[in-house]
Amino acid sequence: VYKRQAPQAFGGKSKKTVSAPASLMRASRAANLLADGKKVAIACFGDSTMWGSIPGATTTKNYSNPPNSLQLALDLIYPGLTTVSNNAIPGTTIKKLLNGTDGGVGSYEDRLSKSDALVIYCNHCLNDCNSYQSDEHEYKSNIMEFVNITRRYGKIPVIVTPSVISPIRDGKEFMMKRMPAFIPVSYTHLTLPTICSV
Repeated sequence: VYKRQAPQAFGGKSKKTVSAPASLMRASRAANLLADGKKVAIACFGDSTMWGSIPGATTTKNYSNPPNSLQLALDLIYPGLTTVSNNAIPGTTIKKLLNGTDGGVGSYEDRLSKSDALVIYCNHCLNDCNSYQSDEHEYKSNIMEFVNITRRYGKIPVIVTPSVISPIRDGKEFMMKRMPAFIPVSYTHLTLPTICSV
């Protein structure tokens, strides 16, 4: 175990010193573990687009939801080495995830502290685009907090590009019009080697 100063937090100084392998802070860590035949757990958080809601029938889960599709793809490349969990909750925002008001058990940090997942996917934004939920500046702040907490526990954050939905079928035209202001957050403010954007 290599004791090092915690990675710099976005928007400020590091909060504390952590004891964790330095390699855990890099996305390549997961790839190297899998290449060596080691098991890797992946946890997926997000809204209905991550959960797998079917347009026009949002309470029905599509079998080909993102976490399940990721699991199927990884099984072809690394048979039996990965476990992908779908922790997404429809109708939620990243702010609600962080605060623990999304319907899950505890705050995001509480859940993360009990998780054995090394890679953490985040696919929020759709509901955050609702003007009654947040604006792009608050969304940016929430994304930063998500990344800082994830890195604090020696895990790898992956920020997923928000999913576009049909504004006609789902009646979310106003959200789709606001989304272009939110999407750049994933690219312009999270450009460190320890973070993935997909």
